[in-house]
Amino acid sequence: MDGRRGVDFTTIPAIGERLYFRSSLCTAQDFRHPDFHRWLGLIKETPRVHRKIWEHVFIARHIEAAGLIQAGRRGLGFGVGREPLPSAFAALGVSVLATDMSPDAATAAGWMETNQHASQLSQLNSKGICPDDEFNRKVSFGVCDMNAIPATFADYDFCWSSCSLEHLGSIKAGLDFIKASVKTLKVGGVAVHTTEYNVSSNDATIDNNPTLVLFRRRDIDGLVEELRSDGHFVAEVCYDVLSEPIDLFVDIPPFTADTHIRLALANFVSTSIGLVIQCGK
Repeated sequence: MDGRRGVDFTTIPAIGERLYFRSSLCTAQDFRHPDFHRWLGLIKETPRVHRKIWEHVFIARHIEAAGLIQAGRRGLGFGVGREPLPSAFAALGVSVLATDMSPDAATAAGWMETNQHASQLSQLNSKGICPDDEFNRKVSFGVCDMNAIPATFADYDFCWSSCSLEHLGSIKAGLDFIKASVKTLKVGGVAVHTTEYNVSSNDATIDNNPTLVLFRRRDIDGLVEELRSDGHFVAEVCYDVLSEPIDLFVDIPPFTADTHIRLALANFVSTSIGLVIQCGK
């Protein structure tokens, strides 16, 4: 027990215990868990083995395990595009600030062309997950450069991003964003982020690229060590790669396979990784 805070952070499941996400990497077994399917229902997602769906459920379930998805809580989403989480959190009583890059920046980056950027609030509730009147009361939309989070973003109960930070220009920029995101939280608040993980190598990777970078184990391990040194709490990162045949399948461009857990990016194989961090000071 930390006497200054009066909270034993390690008893919070999102930090101190593993959920059914035994690995921090996207693996096939998670898709079969009944609780995974409960969340698929909440976000109105068709069941399929796709890592983007895994990311959304990983984020939502870990925030829920920390007891933060309830009326009166405040959540902050970064690079939300048109993902279902803002409307799902609002439907469960949370007040949400959903943010994304400016329309001009999104156009330049090609996100508008692929319908992965939201320029108006209604696009965040296109599935009708939350009743419109409740959604309009609970959710607001703002522009945010993830490389320069405004100091006014503060005192949130939780924050998240889903496969956005690998597009910030460099590995360092992505890691700096994660550290900065924790500063938007109350003490005890939780940040959950998913990003691209380099399965192929702990040395060679993609870096200093405006389109995409791939994080290596050594990048993640260094971040975890730094966050803990700064007084924060980080859930143990498990790099287990399971051996079901479906886990070993690698999707290739244009990424149209029904199974999409691993994919080929340049000369590397990548998958999704999830990180759970609790603000300790």
